[in-house]
Amino acid sequence: LSQKREAPKPSAQIITEINKISHLDHNGLIPEDPAEWSDETHNMSIDKSGTLVKYVGTAPYIALPDTVKMIGKFAFRGNITIKRIVMPDSVRVIDKYAFADCTDLEDVTFSKNLEAIGEGAFIRCVKLKDVAFPESLKKIGKSAFESCQLIENVVLPACLDRRSDRMFALCKRMRRIVIGGSVDGIGEAAFTECYNLKKVVISNSVNFIGESAFSWCRSLSAVTLPATLKSVGSQAFY
Repeated sequence: LSQKREAPKPSAQIITEINKISHLDHNGLIPEDPAEWSDETHNMSIDKSGTLVKYVGTAPYIALPDTVKMIGKFAFRGNITIKRIVMPDSVRVIDKYAFADCTDLEDVTFSKNLEAIGEGAFIRCVKLKDVAFPESLKKIGKSAFESCQLIENVVLPACLDRRSDRMFALCKRMRRIVIGGSVDGIGEAAFTECYNLKKVVISNSVNFIGESAFSWCRSLSAVTLPATLKSVGSQAFY
């Protein structure tokens, strides 16, 4: 006789992550029943090096297994059902376009050991809200968060040593940016067309601001430039 299979129970890691964020208001994003965080490993292709090559499931809430060290390029691209993802601290790299065009993605919990976010990794994630970067982050690629229209506040981590073009371009609800730590410059069009941007804090480590970096930021009325600044690109504040 065939036996009835029980639905997979959520792992201890998933439950732990839910408990960590249970005090936060995610506007109904977090399911009350931990069982709704289904075991999605059977819908993931993970190679021997720990790269998550592709996800083909439809679950809205996903906690990645701690065997994942890197989220590969295009791994979740175009997924229209995922709303929240929790990354284990084993993840060090999010490759280019990994979550591009995930139009329902609202919330991401990054690995505490994340070092790099690739080009276009979250481009056009139009429902993605404020992101909290770990202090371990050293690189954010070109257009990584371009057209993430609901992001309002950004604090770049102190260890960031790579500045890229169009990082947060077209984030039209962006209101506040803190650029601190060891960031040596602001890339071309990095924050262009952030129409609601009102406050920018720039650290003394910054020595150049790229072309069109803050162009069309029409709500930006004043910026205090650091004494270390050596060059400002054309139309940087157009």
